[in-house]
Amino acid sequence: MLSDDLIWIDPDRLSGIPCFKGTRVPVQALIDHLDGNSNLDEFHLGFPSVTREQAIQFIELAKGNLLECVNARVRVAFPGHSVTTVTEAG
Repeated sequence: MLSDDLIWIDPDRLSGIPCFKGTRVPVQALIDHLDGNSNLDEFHLGFPSVTREQAIQFIELAKGNLLECVNARVRVAFPGHSVTTVTEAG
């Protein structure tokens, strides 16, 4: 899903603060909930107009953008290298 399909910015809505498409819920609300150790279920209870799928898609978009940014910094700092995600086996 493209970010244009997930997030909208409208100067006439909440002064142009990025919101989940089709809602008046700022994406910052999700970030603040996660930063405050709330989970997606707790976020959804407070903001039922945002679907769980929208919240997950936003997190995936943010994660992808962050990894892209980190990888770009690594390429500049260490030419010929890249970032690889390592997961710990069970």
